[in-house]
Amino acid sequence: MHRREAGRLSARDACRFVREVYSLDAAEAAPIPGARHEVWHVRGIFGSFVFKRFPADARASAEREPDLATLLRAAQVPTAAFVRANDGSFVTDCHGQPAHLQTFIEGTTPNQNEAPPWLLDQSAEMLGRLCRALSGVRGLPHGFPKPWFTFDLKRKMLEYDALIIATSRNRRLSATQKREIAADLAYKRATLTEIAGIRLSRRTFTCGPTHGDYSVRQLVCSADQISAVVDFSAACRQPLMWEVLRSYSYADPACTEGALELDALGRYVSAFLSFMPLTRKDLLHAADLYYVQLVRSTYGYRQVLLEGNTRPDLLTFARWRTQLCRWMQEHRSKVKEALAELAPAPRAAR
Repeated sequence: MHRREAGRLSARDACRFVREVYSLDAAEAAPIPGARHEVWHVRGIFGSFVFKRFPADARASAEREPDLATLLRAAQVPTAAFVRANDGSFVTDCHGQPAHLQTFIEGTTPNQNEAPPWLLDQSAEMLGRLCRALSGVRGLPHGFPKPWFTFDLKRKMLEYDALIIATSRNRRLSATQKREIAADLAYKRATLTEIAGIRLSRRTFTCGPTHGDYSVRQLVCSADQISAVVDFSAACRQPLMWEVLRSYSYADPACTEGALELDALGRYVSAFLSFMPLTRKDLLHAADLYYVQLVRSTYGYRQVLLEGNTRPDLLTFARWRTQLCRWMQEHRSKVKEALAELAPAPRAAR
């Protein structure tokens, strides 16, 4: 078997693995940047493929993707086709880590907050179609497990304290960066007390199988349509309205500065609802759920300040989300009002 001490593959490693395990010509390979896991674009005389290698503890995610892709294609949701290895399996062992191979789909992937108007409409519809197609899937993990709704306030404050200290000690940051990031973290820490009073539970929302990380960054597009949805490694059961609201905020250019455009948001949500109906509670409490999640999340800050990740886009993304927190804190009631207009009328008491 192809085992060695875990470490990032080289292009030669990726090509050799594909040749030996899949019996496909692999003349060259190039890493695909910005992917959640280690992902390679492999090319040869038999075509182009995407080779993905997961962390050793992510085997369940690796094994989940091929079955979900098959189900989605049967429901006319475009996604990649997975390739069986020589032993007939979809998931193989690559140097001690699970891996698989899928067809490469030609097209472009938009950057965050660069979706043109046609893509905003199609993205919302595609998410609705995707959720509808997955509605019968069982066994997915919970994206928002029950303990998430009863978080430990003191522990989260200590986490922010650790990040503030790490900011002051980080030698890669300029004095200006340290000052701005520390201000971000202090703001989010102070806001924790406010969100502790927002009472939510899983029962408040319609939870169902969904992509788990749906955004324009997971779409492959041609000039005027979505060619494929990719990367189902984060598929889970979670509040569907959270995925809708989050994916809108990552798509619309109007959200570049960390603010939502309410008319565009209404159109996006309406497009989703035409394929996947939600309840009045879903729509009335969606802004609270997204706001609470944004305030509590340390993604980006944690990776750079505590884990030593040097990707500059992580801090940019983290700071954008903090700006969105500030906007949501001031305008959350307006988001609720905009979404309430789309909600089904409450049932009359009998």
